[in-house]
Amino acid sequence: MHVKRLELPLCAMILAIAGLSATSLCRAQTPDEQIQKYIHDLRDGGRSKRIEAASALIHLGAKGQAAIPALIQALTDKDPSVREWIVGALQRIQPDSPAILPALAELLNDGDKDVRARTAVELTQIAQTSASAVLGALGPSLRNADAETRKRAITTLGQIGIEEGIAAIRQAFNDPDAEVRIAAIHATSQFGKGADIGALRQAFNDKDARVRAAAELIVAKIARAAWPAILRLHMALKDPDEIARRAAAEAIAKHGPVGHEEVASLENALKDGDREVRSTAAFLISTASELDETRFAQLQMALRTEKDHGVRIVMARSVVKHGLGRFAFRIPASPETITALIEMLGGDDVARRPAAAGVLGRFGPDAASAVPVLVRAFQQSDKPLRAAAAGALGHMGAAARTAVPLLIEALDDTDGAVRAASAGALGSIGPVSTPAVPALLQLLKDQDVTARAAAATALGQIGSATPDVAAALVQAVGDAQPSVRSAAASALGAIGAVTLEVVPALVRTLKDKDQGVRIAGVSALGRIDVRSPGVITAITHMLAERTYDASEAAASSLGHIADGLVRSVDRLTTSEVKSLLEVLQAA
Repeated sequence: MHVKRLELPLCAMILAIAGLSATSLCRAQTPDEQIQKYIHDLRDGGRSKRIEAASALIHLGAKGQAAIPALIQALTDKDPSVREWIVGALQRIQPDSPAILPALAELLNDGDKDVRARTAVELTQIAQTSASAVLGALGPSLRNADAETRKRAITTLGQIGIEEGIAAIRQAFNDPDAEVRIAAIHATSQFGKGADIGALRQAFNDKDARVRAAAELIVAKIARAAWPAILRLHMALKDPDEIARRAAAEAIAKHGPVGHEEVASLENALKDGDREVRSTAAFLISTASELDETRFAQLQMALRTEKDHGVRIVMARSVVKHGLGRFAFRIPASPETITALIEMLGGDDVARRPAAAGVLGRFGPDAASAVPVLVRAFQQSDKPLRAAAAGALGHMGAAARTAVPLLIEALDDTDGAVRAASAGALGSIGPVSTPAVPALLQLLKDQDVTARAAAATALGQIGSATPDVAAALVQAVGDAQPSVRSAAASALGAIGAVTLEVVPALVRTLKDKDQGVRIAGVSALGRIDVRSPGVITAITHMLAERTYDASEAAASSLGHIADGLVRSVDRLTTSEVKSLLEVLQAA
């Protein structure tokens, strides 16, 4: 909280800090005389004298108790800067004084924001040792007829953060003034997971949209401690007030992952009569870090009976996330899940169809029955849908062999994204896409960077190690774009082609300015098992790379070469083995 700096003449400030006044230079004063002088200055001195007196009393601390009545009287000073200094002095002299606390609490209603801020800071400091006393001092303000006074008192309670204040804050949720209720919501948030969740739920039904919005945003900050209330947030998306709907959406977006116990409690929400609650429950389940087999089966069962297409999309995404790669064992998609996704892919909801295609792709060969529908979707004019369908077909592997001719034809599409997606699909389908090699070689010259990179990757995945493919990839290693150079280097390593041009091209990548290209190049050299001492030395130099990824790739590459050397040692001459061992040992 910002408290503005007070400007004083340097000489006066030094004297004040020393506990002296200008006239005290003439003769020494007793402590009592000094305090009396400060009291006189507080009542009758000019602005600078009043500030000097307050500053000096701050440094006297508890020794200045005789000045308390004068300081309390000075709280009505017309100058805000003087009032700020007075607040500081009172807090330093006797913070828990029955006379001081009520006076400070009253100052929360000061007309100057800096004075109010300074007062709140000082009360917070006092509360560290005298929480009950501060709460008692705020009592009159909490019951004040003026709404602004009650609001400031509640705000201060939140800033102080004492448990004794929770009851007073909860009571403020029923205040007749909306601004006070909002202040109570924000004060509650200061307690984190110890916040009053029951009161926040009550605020969800407040008659004022601003209050509902504030509660919804605060719940998002509390996250796991209030996860059941997140379900209610989705209901708030139907709130008639735009502010409340916007706040609910923001709160849902901020909600963190749910835990295992929370997932178990979400089962009933999947059966709720309101589609928004069911959708939210499915979304929250998708954020869980883990899901056991029983919960996964229940999620698929909910999808089986769900009638709303939008909710089924959310449920299907959650099923995919936890059904693939989330378990040590594989849980296949249920036929109902695949059927639901196929229906969505061919349905009237245009906006959802690309998502449905993407989810089917995540299931891979388990969703092979969707290939005909994906092929039809790929033939549509909708570009996002075509790209999503192409990606899904690629994930089907050899099961999508019937789509290969169509994907080859799409390599000439006018849209670069479709060309890139088609190339990616052909590569993912694998060796059965070999007929696409000539078209992919042509795509390496495409004007679209993404398409060129996708073509290089696809050639590596298909695995055709012909001289034409190797030569084209060597040329692509010199592409102007790092993404293409990296993809081409990786492809050369994947096909394992060793020609007079391949090895020098890959060695050149080790000095590329782009780290990704260097890593791809060194990894490729390890895969093709090059045993030239010169190449090994070049790889060794990469061990000094500053980043872990690059040095680790170089070490891994040397490991592959060493393993290959061991396997083929009986086919090498003694001098070859000795030379290679010397280089590897030096590494």
